[in-house]
Amino acid sequence: MMKVVGKRAWPVAALMVGIFMETAAAVDWYHSGADYAPIPADLETQLSASNRLALGADHAVALTPGGVPFAWGNDAHGKTTLPDAATTGISRAAVGMNHTLLLGTDGVVTAFGLNASLQTSVPTDLGSASAVAAGDFHSLALVGRKVVAWGYSRYGQTIVPAAAQTGVTAIAAGSNHSVALTAEGKVIAWGWNIYGQAAVPAAALEDVVAIAAGGEHTAALKADGSVLVWGRNDAGQRDVPEAALSGVSAIASGEKHLLALKDDGSVVAWGSDSDGQTEIPAAIDSPVQRIEAGGNASYFLTGALDLTVEDSEGAGLISGESVLESVPTKVGNSGSIKFVVRNEGSLPINGLAVTVSTGTSGFSSPEGVPTSLVSGGTTTVTVPFAPTTSGDKSATVTISAEDVLNSPFTVSLGGTALSSEEDTDGDGFNDWLEYVLRDLGFDYESDQTSQAATLREAMAEVGIYFETDVGGLDLAAPVLARDSETGKFSMLLDFQQSSDLATFADFPLEASMVTLDEDGNLQIDFDSGDDKAFYRIKLD
Repeated sequence: MMKVVGKRAWPVAALMVGIFMETAAAVDWYHSGADYAPIPADLETQLSASNRLALGADHAVALTPGGVPFAWGNDAHGKTTLPDAATTGISRAAVGMNHTLLLGTDGVVTAFGLNASLQTSVPTDLGSASAVAAGDFHSLALVGRKVVAWGYSRYGQTIVPAAAQTGVTAIAAGSNHSVALTAEGKVIAWGWNIYGQAAVPAAALEDVVAIAAGGEHTAALKADGSVLVWGRNDAGQRDVPEAALSGVSAIASGEKHLLALKDDGSVVAWGSDSDGQTEIPAAIDSPVQRIEAGGNASYFLTGALDLTVEDSEGAGLISGESVLESVPTKVGNSGSIKFVVRNEGSLPINGLAVTVSTGTSGFSSPEGVPTSLVSGGTTTVTVPFAPTTSGDKSATVTISAEDVLNSPFTVSLGGTALSSEEDTDGDGFNDWLEYVLRDLGFDYESDQTSQAATLREAMAEVGIYFETDVGGLDLAAPVLARDSETGKFSMLLDFQQSSDLATFADFPLEASMVTLDEDGNLQIDFDSGDDKAFYRIKLD
């Protein structure tokens, strides 16, 4: 039996701890602890294309981002012999003592291996699942928000309580107990409880974001980045190191050991070290992106899936902290915010999706975003901004992808909608006009009445008027002359109408529109019937 370390073959006895499997291809998996024997000759190649593992006591499954599974280790009961129907399109895997579960992207669960306790007898009416978990001899699936269980049930591990039949977002399985996490951050556990592994402490009844289960212990990751463990403690499983009490982003558990991934990419390990499973390989020279644990083995992934987001100028953004601002946009017009999503990892990113919180903000979700991104690939995302009301607008854009550790990635959006009908500062110029004239020193939030008046006068001198000024133009008064033939003074008033001040057409008056007031002045009253109209009088 041989083990690959770097590019050389070593006897197993020569190096049991800190095994580093160097890959010439896509990713770097580091391994410590027990092996899954027999080791196939192409294991290094298979792992170099994989970004997710499911580890058991003596067999394991690897998955590529494209959904191709690979199983190795002890093949007792055919637990590593993949069924023909489950060689592609697999999104998740779980391994029990002697059985394996594969979850397809279509939600179909395939089970194989030992079936003495009906652990591979998937219910025919299961429906479309979104997650799977495996205990020693029982199986779990998450269907909708409900936990479905089958297999060995001596300790009640497959008797799903009412609390786990709605609102569940994640599942885990120990040797003979089952665990669920609700959307409210509450942990639910049932099954064998001899060591208190199913007795959820008060601290795990709220603010939990992730769960893991060992053989006879249970772990929870709190929203504050701390790890909580309860159940058996014969190997120090419950003795959470101080380093795992803050800044933790993910947890994993083997039979009697645990791993915690920190925000900075470092890993904390504790519990049983019978095969060196809590030793962090010294060869790791970059931040760890994913941790996997099972049985007496630990795996650490670096350089696999890494999604980064940049603004349109190439500056990197920070998830949950960065803000992208749109330029001011006129109400009724359309603008946009652009940013770049980049795959900095060495494997393709699948399931890429970009969504924007809706409402009355004026921002909407982008179209045309690719669902996958090759290693080193980029895509420019355009978020439309079409406000219908004025004011400051905000929304949140969420970038998510399968298996990417910093998914979802969120960025705040901001934008200002300006109206051509509103004059916020009261200086006579509407908000949108002042933004358009910003290069002349105008500011829609500052009263610049004097500056506005000066500009109006300068424009009037060259014949440019505002609509509001048309009715107040200072026209010269006409002088009437006597008609030499009739001896009378007369004038003909020709009323004309325009909608654009460029082209005028006759606007015939009717007798009912014309009256003499008490002072003998000619008064004309009429309705135009148009929302926007200008009138002039031509004196003939």
